[in-house]
Amino acid sequence: MWRLFISDLRNRWLDWVGIILVAFFCGVASGWSALLISSSYGLEGAASRQLLNAGTATLFLTWIASIPVSASVARLVAKKKEPSYSVWRLLGMRRRYVGLCFFVQIAIASFLGLMLGFIGFAIPCFDVFVCLGACLDFPVVALVACVELLAFVLGGLSSVHSSLNVSPLLTLGGQLPYRKKIGAFRIVVCALLVVGLFSLIAISVESDPLARISCLVFLPFVVALFCSVVLRPLLPWVVKTWTAVAPWRGSPVWLVAQSKVLFYSDESVAIQMPIAIGISLVAGLIAVVDALVVYLRGQGIEASGISAEQLLSFLGAPILVCVAGAVAVVAMTANDRVLEGRTFISCGSSHRSIFEMMICESFIHAFNALIVGMACALSSGAIASAVCSVSLPLSACLVSSLLIFAPSFAVVLSPMLMVLPSVSAGKVLLARKAVE
Repeated sequence: MWRLFISDLRNRWLDWVGIILVAFFCGVASGWSALLISSSYGLEGAASRQLLNAGTATLFLTWIASIPVSASVARLVAKKKEPSYSVWRLLGMRRRYVGLCFFVQIAIASFLGLMLGFIGFAIPCFDVFVCLGACLDFPVVALVACVELLAFVLGGLSSVHSSLNVSPLLTLGGQLPYRKKIGAFRIVVCALLVVGLFSLIAISVESDPLARISCLVFLPFVVALFCSVVLRPLLPWVVKTWTAVAPWRGSPVWLVAQSKVLFYSDESVAIQMPIAIGISLVAGLIAVVDALVVYLRGQGIEASGISAEQLLSFLGAPILVCVAGAVAVVAMTANDRVLEGRTFISCGSSHRSIFEMMICESFIHAFNALIVGMACALSSGAIASAVCSVSLPLSACLVSSLLIFAPSFAVVLSPMLMVLPSVSAGKVLLARKAVE
């Protein structure tokens, strides 16, 4: 049985490229965390505590971001693997063994990506480590790798559960099985996050000013996780709402792009979730910090807002993971996009129409993620403002969200445009195959 697991992973390794890519960037971010934690052991006093706290915070934030991102990518992987798993089940393999196979394969792919990320971080920076006297201890690296590996395994829980509940005959027959948008696992996670959110608010209300700051700073991260849970059922409603008032809603290219986003909901959620989480984290943290600064100044305590350097040091690693997640999903669906583009061209569509369709689809993904992420950021800022009895810093939240929109649009559009040469080259091949 183990030989079957490994051979399937070796022969169809392209199905796991998305997981490996996300794990690679998680490894790079975790390498920075491990460096900070390892270097703190060689120091004493306040410097040691600051490095340890910075490394632990970076590891925690990367872990928080990698769970929903790896879950969305693992869901697409599980969907690609459904035909293989269905054949195994029809040949007599039990469901629990198929689920074990998925977890073994995702653990191997994640571990490979993490190790490549650690190596990719350590080798170029080795001379810098020597000059600064920094070090990477093996026990710390092993602990950090295990923590990140746990995030990928947790991310694959709901994916394999939903895949194994599908009938093998439906999968192999090419039928689209009904999938619950809100399962029991999602409801449990959502309930836990709601309890945690209200507990955080209750503790903040009853705390002194400095303790209140320590609690409210975690608001954007809890709200971002909540966003990752509710995005899937909210996706069709949000897309249909704002696209209904778009000025170009009657364009055929726009209608096709909108239909693709709604029909391929798993892919759409996997693309939009990392972007929405990134916007929620950045804009939410800026809004919460601005509200706390106003509150502290009202209490007679001197305080200043968060700078760009501080924001990058805290959220650089999670943003890197979110960008990797969005790019990985688009890269995983490249073959499907090539076949889809060849079909459109063979049916009479022009290259310009395919190009415009990709632009419209990328815009829908980025703008929908902007709406969801901005709503989460405003929620974080509103909760912090209500607890501290200050006004909501609306302008800071909106400006930071809009600044992230353009890079998000470029991140989604760039991998899509890379398949255009393959689409053009396959027009004659597809037409010839249809004639034969």
